[in-house]
Amino acid sequence: MQNKGAIITFAILLAAVCLYQLNFTYQSKQVEKDAIEYAQGDPTLEYNYLDSMNGEVVYNFLGLKKFTYKEVKELEINLGLDLKGGMNATLEVSVIDLVKALSNYSKDSTFNAALSMAKELQKNSQEDFVSLFGQAFETIDPNAQLAAIFNTIELKDKIQYNSSNTDVLKVIQEETDAAIDNAFKIISTRIDRFGVAQPNIQKLQTKERILVELPGIDNPERVRKLLQGTAMLEFWETFDNAEVYQYMLLANEKIKEMETSTVETEEVAEETEEATIEEGTEEPSLLDELEAETAQDSTTPTLDNLESFRKEYPLFAVLTPSTDQQGQLFPGPIVGTSHYKDTSKVNSYLKMEQIRSIFPRNMIFRWKAKAEDAGGNYFRLIALKITTRDGRAPLTGDVIVDANQDYDQFGSSPEVSMTMNGEGAKTWARMTKENIGKSIAIVLDGYVRSHPNVINEITGGRSSITGLESIEEAQDLANILKSGKMPAPANIIEEHIVGPSLGQEAINKGLASFLIAFAIVLVYMFFFYSKKAGLTANFALVANMFFIIGVLASIGAVLTLPGIAGIVLTIGMSVDANVLIYERVQEELRAGKGLSLAISDGYKNAYSAIIDGQVTTLLTGIVLYLFGSGPIKGFATTLIIGIATSLFSAIFLTRLIFEWQLSRKSKITFTSKATENWLREMGIKFLSKRKTFYVVSAIAILISIGSFFVKGLNYGIDFRGGRTYVVRFDEDIKVDDVRVALEEVYGEAPEVKIFGENNQVRITTEYRVDESSEDVDNEVEALMHQGLVNANLLDSDVTLQDFTKNYRQSSQKVGPTISDDIKKDAIISILFALVIIFLYILVRFRNWQYGLGAVAALAHDSLIVLGIFSVFYGILPFSLEIDQAFIAAILTVVGYSINDTVVVFDRIREYFKLYPKRERDDNVDLALNSTLRRTFSTSLSTFVVLLAIFIFGGATIRGFTFALLVGVLVGTYSSLFIATPIAFDTQKRVAKAIAKRKK
Repeated sequence: MQNKGAIITFAILLAAVCLYQLNFTYQSKQVEKDAIEYAQGDPTLEYNYLDSMNGEVVYNFLGLKKFTYKEVKELEINLGLDLKGGMNATLEVSVIDLVKALSNYSKDSTFNAALSMAKELQKNSQEDFVSLFGQAFETIDPNAQLAAIFNTIELKDKIQYNSSNTDVLKVIQEETDAAIDNAFKIISTRIDRFGVAQPNIQKLQTKERILVELPGIDNPERVRKLLQGTAMLEFWETFDNAEVYQYMLLANEKIKEMETSTVETEEVAEETEEATIEEGTEEPSLLDELEAETAQDSTTPTLDNLESFRKEYPLFAVLTPSTDQQGQLFPGPIVGTSHYKDTSKVNSYLKMEQIRSIFPRNMIFRWKAKAEDAGGNYFRLIALKITTRDGRAPLTGDVIVDANQDYDQFGSSPEVSMTMNGEGAKTWARMTKENIGKSIAIVLDGYVRSHPNVINEITGGRSSITGLESIEEAQDLANILKSGKMPAPANIIEEHIVGPSLGQEAINKGLASFLIAFAIVLVYMFFFYSKKAGLTANFALVANMFFIIGVLASIGAVLTLPGIAGIVLTIGMSVDANVLIYERVQEELRAGKGLSLAISDGYKNAYSAIIDGQVTTLLTGIVLYLFGSGPIKGFATTLIIGIATSLFSAIFLTRLIFEWQLSRKSKITFTSKATENWLREMGIKFLSKRKTFYVVSAIAILISIGSFFVKGLNYGIDFRGGRTYVVRFDEDIKVDDVRVALEEVYGEAPEVKIFGENNQVRITTEYRVDESSEDVDNEVEALMHQGLVNANLLDSDVTLQDFTKNYRQSSQKVGPTISDDIKKDAIISILFALVIIFLYILVRFRNWQYGLGAVAALAHDSLIVLGIFSVFYGILPFSLEIDQAFIAAILTVVGYSINDTVVVFDRIREYFKLYPKRERDDNVDLALNSTLRRTFSTSLSTFVVLLAIFIFGGATIRGFTFALLVGVLVGTYSSLFIATPIAFDTQKRVAKAIAKRKK
């Protein structure tokens, strides 16, 4: 064996690096174990203990370097959200808002029409928004000039009046790219200050999208606010209630004129954001409560009188004026109060052109961010005064240089204190001086946070935001302000939340499936290949597992539940290399060679098949990594690493052990007596039966295609958009009860299925999926909680917070735009994988017929797996959804199947060289028969380990592993009965065609 010393050195170094890196995980777990013992079940004590250990040295590496608990924690192996629990969110920076801002919010009709057209085009295009905007602008008015719109004060140095549209678009692209980079930095800063261990923040290939992964998060509502808040802080002068009331009276009269007196007008469509629905059961509107009171108080007006009041005062029926019981107006900027259900009605009234024209042009309205009552139902409306020419606030958050969580003068309520720069301090001093005795409203992201009354001029540039509910809210707000204003809104278009209990279950089940599968393979190898050869292969498998985990920890990769599946699958596939070598060695021994030469030639002759098979699988792993995301990328990572380490372990480590055994004159056997003649010299005439298998496959494919048309496929939300929740109840539940309960609150019936145990369901709904604001996300969860409580499926004392923490095990949201992108990526990834495999086989075998046979077999496998998912969804008691995980499974099946096929092709090529005078049919049949033992061993071991994952791995990946199980069976069948016969038939036809031409 050549380079033995170098291989031994590399193996020792690799093992040392893996051991060093995995020790960080061991040390961190020891500290966490101590914390659990100390806390005795108290989560607060446990958190405080770990927090106190952050700066303490817990690991001293050989006296050379000391590591604190915080440093050890950062270097431990990363667990994905599906194992650890937490939140994964894909944010999309609103480029349309960036473009509007660059134009100084131009009112140009062509410009705004082009923005709307580009937004529609983006739904079915992979091009960036700026390019689509340029195309739309050119389409609407080919003669229009963008320079006339974008020659603003801010861009005057980059855009002149005579700049071409191409030059302007280039500047817009540069500015938007810079703004997106800035948004990424701001979000990163917010997350860093939020204090999450091992966060992952990265830009995606679609440049306006940002991926944020936050392990261990148990308050997604707080995170949504943190991620999606633009930190648009504004300081506005205000109108007094007395100045506004007269216009409110005129507006009421106008609305009364516009509404018919005979029937109720249909409710106006919502056009602006509603106040967030708070925790609790659905509340009646303001007038509904008045009606309820009339039933108890005979002195109050009758219901008929209330109906008359609605008609006489339509505006005041939904917006109670700010007056006392005697009808005297309260001083200050508050002009009215509405129930949260009525806020959209008020918004729609005030946005009507006929009503808007009644109020002064410099008067605008904003709701308060915080409800005025403990139940969170009533919100106040504030009148703001525009004092600038461009209609913007005279003072914004751009002047804030520092912000900190503080307490009010009594030390009882949290607030945020802010410090301004010199320019901001001057403007603030002027504003406060001119508004002594009046209020100044502090507005954040369109909602009034506070409106303090000015007592005297404030110099020094200090201010504060009061009225905050908790220290956490104050800390998050200070964090947002200190990180800076977002250049444009960033909306969550995809979200995945996994509760900590579900994550722990996934770890337990994943570990159980791993150990069971690993033990089965070890026993199988020991039984099939005798004591010494079997133990050597098992040593290589154990070393391979150690290397995979160590490399994952070393490169900072994330271990996910599909990643564990990838490791277990690697176990089955790494057996393949050992099997190929052992079968080759046995052939050399049967040829009469000595043990040492047989081992040497066996390894040498197996290299070609091993490398070809592993490279084709590696190519599919790379495609998965490039086009996958989240857990799928984790699966691809472990698969790629596993292929590399299994090659090293199977080829080099086992060879070193055999060399050592040979030097000690040990007797080595490569088969047991029970399996020595198993599947040898079967003499099966594969080619003569190929037409039979063509018919069998054709029938299976026709059934699959027929099912596609008749029944279709069960697309997951990855491909159709929507929201999915896994909810666990205290007792067994009926899906119909859940469906009816949620139909009451959503207005449409969601899809409800049992997920795992009978007390756990998966709920899928498309309710308001087109909207991506944090308010909508929180509302969907609040309505779900409300519907389940109303139907007595949850106890009435289960609060919304309890529900999201203890009952909702996981949730996922995929917006329509990103679901379209996922579809396109899925199609591209499968086609790309087929093309590169065809090209690889073409290069390696220098015969396109082999490539055609391989690709035909892969298409055959994919269609049949898809067909089985189509035929049996709704019949089998587990999920058979077509989602990203399924695409990963298809690509893995492609890799496995091609691995099997390439090994067969490699043996056929070898037989053609060894026996050139033998009939081609006989050579092919003999080659197929000679690989049966290898095919059986590899397929059986892979199938068994996948079966262990399927049974013990939990409901989360059951559909994924089912696809792999079917794929292994179908892939094994196609490599023997489809790929080779098609390659043979095409070669035969080409040979006949060439002979015919020559004649």
